[in-house]
Amino acid sequence: MTTIIEDPSIAEISECLALMKKGSRVLRFAGNDWAKQKTLTLDKSNYSITYLPSKKPKQGLSKNVALIRDIKEIRPGFKTDVFRNHKKITEKKEDCAFSVVLREKNETWDLTFTSPAETTSWIKGLKYLLETDQEVFDDYAKWVRDVFRKADRNRDLKVSFEEATKILKQLNLKLDKIYTKKLFDNVRGNAASLNEDEFMKYYKLLTQRIDIRQIFNKYADKEDGLMNCDAIKEFLTRDQKWRDVTLDLCKELIDCFERQTRFRYIPALSIDGFQSFLLSDSCDLFHPNHTDVYQDMTRPLSHYFIDSSHNTYLMADQIFGPSSVEAYIRALMRGCRCVELDLWDGPDGEPIVYHGHTFTSKIKVKDIFETI
Repeated sequence: MTTIIEDPSIAEISECLALMKKGSRVLRFAGNDWAKQKTLTLDKSNYSITYLPSKKPKQGLSKNVALIRDIKEIRPGFKTDVFRNHKKITEKKEDCAFSVVLREKNETWDLTFTSPAETTSWIKGLKYLLETDQEVFDDYAKWVRDVFRKADRNRDLKVSFEEATKILKQLNLKLDKIYTKKLFDNVRGNAASLNEDEFMKYYKLLTQRIDIRQIFNKYADKEDGLMNCDAIKEFLTRDQKWRDVTLDLCKELIDCFERQTRFRYIPALSIDGFQSFLLSDSCDLFHPNHTDVYQDMTRPLSHYFIDSSHNTYLMADQIFGPSSVEAYIRALMRGCRCVELDLWDGPDGEPIVYHGHTFTSKIKVKDIFETI
């Protein structure tokens, strides 16, 4: 009979992961009559599982190592072709067995353990890691990793700074070389190159939204670095100007945007969940009722127009003239629905608008947004 796994508590999960890191004696089955003793372990960082001994080559990721993100399914019992067709399987109990199904070619690790309890601990632990791995359901992260692997010509799963720079170009990232080299050196430490996980860390550092991080840090708990329901309510009320915000609504937002199960249990938002929320349709400036096109769009392009404004911020000439939010009020009141902002870095780090390389005065982008 197949073991039925109930939802575990956090304490149970901690015990399961501790057991997995110590390692368990297993029988790995393959073919019709092949079965050998192995030791199955979870690495200290919860990134991969490994069985030993193995005669597989150690260069790169050998076949006796499976990354958690590459696991497609944990299948309890004798539910694979290997188990069904194996000659020696009748000697084992089904509640001491499960199969690890990998994404690539649906390869399976078909394993039996010494006891049902140990088997259950491994199933609970692996399922928990699959649920809490942020990248398991992140198509964009998978795409970045695919680009990394295709760029790794010698298959050593490592890239130099020059190779990393080429990968960034393929990912449409054009950044200052001095800045990218500094971050690359910070991530690589004493090594000469980055492995796949280190490259992902490097990529996330390059693409992180510092402005969102600053907002998050303002409301997140100082100890656990998370935003609980009270903090989310305060943020929505104070910064987003939402009305009638309830704790139930905050819980719904966590369930919707937080991808890590352990944080949804708390409940709280991580920085990734918070960013997903801010970049979602829930916070879009564009009204959802306006997404449907109801106008006649079958006529030539020249038959359509929209009132637009060039150098909207200027009140006078474009060399010495003053810039003012009043210019935006004037344009909008006259029916303009396409206005221009020439954005530049301000002296205090806050973006400003003015006619670049001229003597026009400067105004803050924040003031323009508030006016609009």
